[in-house]
Formats: sequence, C-alpha cells, structure tokens
Amino acid sequence: MIKTILNSICLLLVALGLAAGQTRDTSMSSTENWQQVITELRETRQAVEQLGRELKELQVTAIRIRVQQDVVARKEGQLDSVRSEAQITEDALGQIRQRLKLLESNNATVADDDAEQQRVLREKEEAKSERDREQQRLDLLRSRESQLMSELQLERANLEDRVGELEMAGTRRIDTRSGNQLKPSDPKGPRKQ
Repeated sequence: MIKTILNSICLLLVALGLAAGQTRDTSMSSTENWQQVITELRETRQAVEQLGRELKELQVTAIRIRVQQDVVARKEGQLDSVRSEAQITEDALGQIRQRLKLLESNNATVADDDAEQQRVLREKEEAKSERDREQQRLDLLRSRESQLMSELQLERANLEDRVGELEMAGTRRIDTRSGNQLKPSDPKGPRKQ
C-alpha cells in the first residue's frame, strides 16, 4: 500500500515537474530541464522514503505505548483487587476481634457451668486461631499491595518514557522540516517561474 502511494506521488511529481518545466524560462536547454526534473524526483523519492521510515518508527513507538498502557492498566487492576481483598480481610478481622471480646465477657458470666465454660474456651481458641490466620493473610495482602504499588510506579514511568519518545520523534520531525524549508533546494536560489 505504501509503495502504491509512493508511486502515485512520484507520478504526480513528474507531471507537476513537466508542467512547471513548460512555464520556465525557455533559455534553459532541454537537457538541463530533464536533469533538474530527475534531481527533483530523486530528492522527492528520498523525502518520501524518509517519511516512510519515520512513519514506521512512529507506528512502533505508538504500539509500544499501547502495550505499556495495557501493562499499567493490568497492574492497576491487580492493585485494586488486592486492596479490595485487604479491605474484606480487615472487615473480617474486625468481626473476629468483636467476637473474641464477646466471648471474653461470656466467659466471666458462665463461671459456674463447667461444660459451658469449656465450650466458650474452645470457641475462644478457634476465634484466636482464625484471627491469627486473617491477620497473616492481611499482612501478606498489604505486602503484595506495596509491591504492586512499586511495580505500578515503575510501569507508569516507563509509559511516560514511551510518550516522551513519541514527542521527541515529533519534535525531531518538526525541526527537520523547519530546517529543510529554510534551505533552498537549488544553491542558485529559488527558480523563476
């Protein structure tokens, strides 16, 4: 597809060059006209090839940005999931602690009944064990959250670098084009028409 576009542009430029050559000063010989047209075609072909290379570089950079955006989004999703799990675990831990307080107060009220006291002690031990498991789970989730936050910061920095690459490529292209526009294509100066 790019070749077709390039061929079309070259043909158009040849036609324009021929038309412009007819309106130029007739003092130039036919050979000089053809040499000028050929030189302009070469310059145009080189410019089009350069544009093609730059377009490919920009496409690669844009793809890298998209991939990096996906990585950042995935890390953000993982972080949200871990935070949600940590909140659920924290809520469960709070309920277990309340149950332990209730069991502590019940233990004092059932001091006369041995069977009931044994049941409350078993429940208390089970609740303490559950509390320890949930606390351990919460600690692991908090550790994972911290790790994911660090990874997310790194991936966001990588994304900013990729965007910076794209901006630099655009700036280079603008600088190059500005420089080309200031330079005359013919050392003798612009052509008279």
